[in-house]
Amino acid sequence: MASAAAHRIANCGLAIALFDRLLVSYGIHAYPYRETRTLIPMGTVVTCCMFIGLLFASPLLSRAPQALRWIAAAVVGAAGGWNVFWYALQNIPQKWGWLALISGVLMILTSLFIARPTTLPGAIQRARWPIMVALLACAIYYAQTIYHL
Repeated sequence: MASAAAHRIANCGLAIALFDRLLVSYGIHAYPYRETRTLIPMGTVVTCCMFIGLLFASPLLSRAPQALRWIAAAVVGAAGGWNVFWYALQNIPQKWGWLALISGVLMILTSLFIARPTTLPGAIQRARWPIMVALLACAIYYAQTIYHL
């Protein structure tokens, strides 16, 4: 059952990649080269969002204003959603696809810890620190890889 689901996800990523190649072969480019030179790489944005999520989910910023916590939760949750539903689904057969899936799920859970920590189920509340440690490991791995590029 699990392998069938993974196979469907991999086929979806393959279909997206083939469609992208088809568009490029007809000269249709989503982002002309001139535009991409000035953009910040998404890996850097996601890494910063991981560290922001860790800061706001930790006791260090637990007394921050509620509006600021909601904004941080929205940004971290959006970055996690992008990681899971965009990057990971396109690159699931590769190492970075799996890492994006794992870190994206951890970021979404962390955003829930930031926004509504008391309304989560008990099992997720008890897993708060292991989730944060795993997200810290992902953030350090992302940052180390970006530094060495």
